[in-house]
Amino acid sequence: MKDYKVKCSRPVEIGKLSKVGYMILSFDGHDRISQLPNLSDDEQFKVGYEAGKGIKKNSSICCS
Repeated sequence: MKDYKVKCSRPVEIGKLSKVGYMILSFDGHDRISQLPNLSDDEQFKVGYEAGKGIKKNSSICCS
């Protein structure tokens, strides 16, 4: 995903404790959800639009 410049969480560690699996993730970015109410309607739209572009890009990557 990094090669495609898609902003998403990255696995730091994946493991298993007893019968339960876990994954620790890292994300280089900002938690926009908590900041949205402080933005203007136009800024909120831009954040949503950019997020949508990232989701579209993420969904278009083929796994082989």
